[in-house]
Amino acid sequence: MKYNITIKDTNEMFTCDENQFVLAAMISARKGHISSGCFGGGCGACRVKVLTGTYEVVKPMSRAHVGPQEQANGTVLMCCVHPRSDMTVTPLRTSEQIHGHAIVQYLIDVADIKKQFE
Repeated sequence: MKYNITIKDTNEMFTCDENQFVLAAMISARKGHISSGCFGGGCGACRVKVLTGTYEVVKPMSRAHVGPQEQANGTVLMCCVHPRSDMTVTPLRTSEQIHGHAIVQYLIDVADIKKQFE
């Protein structure tokens, strides 16, 4: 069975098979801007909050990135879950991801400024 997965922030939707990891389906569909890293539940890059829908955790998630209380409240790593219904998710960016994005944006801005003087 296939389910629709919606990323709330961008309103993008993709389908995911019931035996497929949600992150793998997102990447295959070339949708979403949710980070990915190790694909094994250890890095926390694909951390999201499930707003609606049900899922099954089929791979262990690092407790450094998803604590028991967070998991109980719907926080998961997309590389560790299979959908059990249609789902809506929203990315939960870590401070490292936000900081990394700011550095990349700064470098792009500096390059654009340099081009104005060439």
